[in-house]
Amino acid sequence: MVRATLVGSLAVCVLTTLTSLAFALEPMRPQLQQAARPCPRHGSGFIRIPGSETCIRIGGRATTGLDLRSREGDTASRSIAGGRLAVDTRTDTGYGPVRTYVRIDAGQR
Repeated sequence: MVRATLVGSLAVCVLTTLTSLAFALEPMRPQLQQAARPCPRHGSGFIRIPGSETCIRIGGRATTGLDLRSREGDTASRSIAGGRLAVDTRTDTGYGPVRTYVRIDAGQR
């Protein structure tokens, strides 16, 4: 009697472990991504970060050119490249609106 109960308990443990292992090995399905929603109250170009009340706008520019100068019989040229990245975030809090703004300029002028 004790032996049958022990075998039955062991069988339940093995089945539970195999079932858990089968669920663990099942490939995870990616969650659907939400489309970015605009934030018109903060201005053009702002979108809401999914899952939060924060709105963000990312912008920038890239420039390139060539500087040609002529000196007494010598022609010198220099390439000019530059860029700018700007990130602006805005969110409403219990203390009022909070804004962060970061702008990075890089390159030669």
